[in-house]
Amino acid sequence: MLENFFRSSHAFAFAAVELLLIEEEGDRSSLMYLKPSSLMVVEENQPLLEAATVLDRKLEALALKVANS
Repeated sequence: MLENFFRSSHAFAFAAVELLLIEEEGDRSSLMYLKPSSLMVVEENQPLLEAATVLDRKLEALALKVANS
């Protein structure tokens, strides 16, 4: 079945997001993450870099929203 999935004419992308949430002392926590672009763009590909950079900004916005709430 997976073989047919990968042969499909439908385009798809997988955006890996790595997050680490650490509970700290004093009712605090730390959030660390890797930018999706650092995981997705491994060779020269300007359109992919531009799309991945958009994901970078969205993840940063989410992290800031969580940190400020």
